[in-house]
Amino acid sequence: MRRCRRLCLVHCAMEETDLAFEKSDVTATVTTPIVSVKDPRSGLIAAPAVGAFVWDDPDARGLVVTGGTLCRAPSLV
Repeated sequence: MRRCRRLCLVHCAMEETDLAFEKSDVTATVTTPIVSVKDPRSGLIAAPAVGAFVWDDPDARGLVVTGGTLCRAPSLV
């Protein structure tokens, strides 16, 4: 699996996006709900809503802000 490095999305619409940002180093401000986010490697993702989080990778350290709530991998809690 390839991963994105230094990915920056500013005010992006992501329609019907499933398993977004897997293994990516990302800074993203998304204007639409995301179906699911999986194992962002690092960075910060802001979205109005996320349907599901998948935290399978212990190296995933990315943070997600949705609806004003900070969500992170269980290994970071």
